[in-house]
Amino acid sequence: TPHIWYGDEVGMQGAHDPDCRRPFNWEYTEDLEKVALRDYYKKLIQIRKEYSCLRTGSFNTIIADGMVYGYSRSDVYSSISVIINNDTKRHKIIIPFNNVNAIDLLTGKKFDTIDGMLEIELAPMSGAILL
Repeated sequence: TPHIWYGDEVGMQGAHDPDCRRPFNWEYTEDLEKVALRDYYKKLIQIRKEYSCLRTGSFNTIIADGMVYGYSRSDVYSSISVIINNDTKRHKIIIPFNNVNAIDLLTGKKFDTIDGMLEIELAPMSGAILL
């Protein structure tokens, strides 16, 4: 289950006790980067709410290669693959994929599979949620 610490959704900083719980920064709306971060969290939350497989589906690791990790979640209603590039450099990732095409729910970008394989390139410190 994902866990978002208080203030993470707007990029709040904190340190060790007693600096770990600053008052909420309600002026974050004046900073476009913080608003974009909040909107990104909202998008992730909406995706998780919309696709039950992300909450209760089976879990399968599909790639674990250095700083690249991917898994799939499936239930009777949907199947989603999540690929994460936690590296500081770009990676081209090839994974098995059952559908003819895929869409990244984060960006809307569409991908075609070739012979049951999906090729995706991920920027450093990024990911994709593939339907």
